[in-house]
Amino acid sequence: MFNKKIGIITPWFGRFAGGAEFLARGMARELNKRGINTVVLTTCSSSPFDSWWEDHYEPGVYDVDGIETRRFETGKVREPFNAAISKLSRGNTLSTTEENDFFHYGLNSDHLVRALADYVNDDYELIALPYFYGLTHSAIKEYPNKISLIPCFHDEPQFYWSATESLLANSKHIFFNSLEEKQLTIKQYGRRVGRRVVESVVTGVGVELPSTNGSVEEKPESLPDNYFVYAGRKERGKNVHLLFQWFLEYVKQYGGNTKLVLIGG
Repeated sequence: MFNKKIGIITPWFGRFAGGAEFLARGMARELNKRGINTVVLTTCSSSPFDSWWEDHYEPGVYDVDGIETRRFETGKVREPFNAAISKLSRGNTLSTTEENDFFHYGLNSDHLVRALADYVNDDYELIALPYFYGLTHSAIKEYPNKISLIPCFHDEPQFYWSATESLLANSKHIFFNSLEEKQLTIKQYGRRVGRRVVESVVTGVGVELPSTNGSVEEKPESLPDNYFVYAGRKERGKNVHLLFQWFLEYVKQYGGNTKLVLIGG
């Protein structure tokens, strides 16, 4: 029987429901159901759409859907992050120092990182996600080889930064969400980081479907006969505009009455 507790470290938890938080919530809920005591360690920020440098919650212990959630103050210094973003927006390459500033002065919490000292022991297994925010980098950098990582990698500029290589090298274990994510990581970091990347497992993401009581549900009348589905937030940061362009070209080339169906906020 697994006799340790699990600590999940993630930037947001509660109101926001992005992919990484949805994964963290599902893990915490299902682990608790199975008798594995799980706590979420997060910041007082409420979502990526609100200020990362303001506390929207009071620090303390919360119950979020039956999950013990401990919130800590966010970092308040943002100027180095803004400078890095400004340089990126102009299409310029960041120095290593500026890359580190992007992470450290983005969404982060020194209070939370210090508090992890109480959890880095034989009673807990700690897991941090996703890689894109400074909290994950700071936690693993402060406690190398003590915290496991669910990176949630995408093929984007930050994936290729030196800070990401250090993150992989200092993680206790790495859990990938897809085979493609693992293959991308091996291609870029397999030789330099080595066995920790190559031998990491693909755990995937759990999907819960509503019960149909054994019956076959009919397709809603509003859906077309032929369609593609995009599941995710409808925003430029997800390159949805590129999906639209691709789909229009598809329709021009192949014709027909295929539609594009969007699921998400």
